[in-house]
Amino acid sequence: MSYPEVYQHSQLEVVPQQTPLPKPYQYSNHNQGLPAPSYDGSYGYQDQGQAPVKEKSICGLRTTTFFLVLALILVILAAGIGGGVGGTMAVNNAKNSAKASNSTITTITTTITAIAASTTSGSASSTSSSAAASSTARVTVPTNGTIALSCPSLNNANLAVSLTTTSTFTVTCGRDFVAINHVTDILAITVYSIDDCAKACASYNRNLGSVGCVAATFNADLSQVPLNFGTCWLKNGTGTVTSSSSNTLAGLLLNQ
Repeated sequence: MSYPEVYQHSQLEVVPQQTPLPKPYQYSNHNQGLPAPSYDGSYGYQDQGQAPVKEKSICGLRTTTFFLVLALILVILAAGIGGGVGGTMAVNNAKNSAKASNSTITTITTTITAIAASTTSGSASSTSSSAAASSTARVTVPTNGTIALSCPSLNNANLAVSLTTTSTFTVTCGRDFVAINHVTDILAITVYSIDDCAKACASYNRNLGSVGCVAATFNADLSQVPLNFGTCWLKNGTGTVTSSSSNTLAGLLLNQ
């Protein structure tokens, strides 16, 4: 009986050829420019930084901005309230001042000196204005009648008025100086004697500092006051000279 041949091991081993391991797969960057997470070996990603804390807001505004706006509104309200209170106080003070001033109004009584002129029967004229007697009795100012005027005896007489200087007027009974062209009535006043009419003309010139009044017309008829606004009219010229036989009208011409 034969046995199979036994292979004798020669202590040499066949070593298989070393095959290189494949390189790790390079993944494409899906983070679009963001830093890629790194593996720290602890089965997690490293912390890339703490997330920003959201700032608190009130009514959609930052806290600081909200309180600044609130403070501004309070200042405006305080100014408006203060102005209203101040205005009310000013009005009340004005009312109180007006009441106080009204309570101190003083009634003034004017005393008019009455001139008593001697008259003859059927005539309202006096013998002379210098012979008139004065009285301090209170009288009612007349609104009708005829003022004493010594015409025609005053015709062509000189009437002197002494203020700062002496002004002399020539009296012509029945004469009037009618305003025409640039000749006008300076003003009309109510006086109760021809002497006062002459004084008014002289006083006007003194206050003016020059000769502005050169003539005047005096009318003794008080019924003409409502129509012509006075009894004496100061003139800046003679204008048209008219004459009549009236003994209630007289013209005064300043002697220069």
